[in-house]
Amino acid sequence: MSFLKSSSSISEAKSTLGLALVLATVLVVLVVGLFESNIKATAESQTFTALEESAASAENAANSQVRKYINALNFLHQTPPISGIVRATENESFDPKDGKTLEQWKQRLETIFVALKTRK
Repeated sequence: MSFLKSSSSISEAKSTLGLALVLATVLVVLVVGLFESNIKATAESQTFTALEESAASAENAANSQVRKYINALNFLHQTPPISGIVRATENESFDPKDGKTLEQWKQRLETIFVALKTRK
């Protein structure tokens, strides 16, 4: 009888051990899955944040460049040669307001451009 009892205990121990191994394996798989999911979410979040910062930086740089171009265009628009060139072009190369020719206005504008270029 003790042999049967012992055999039954061994069989029960094997079953318990098998169940414990299965449960441990399932637990390890779940923990690894959760850990991997957490790493993936963190990586996506960090990547998204980096992309947002990069996009904001690019937008600021582009806006700064556009402002520079607008300021340069506003400056050029306010210079007398631009208006004089327009008037001279509309009046057969002669500006009736200032009495200058189209070529004179172009030379004045060229002088301004040279001064701007040497300033930068």
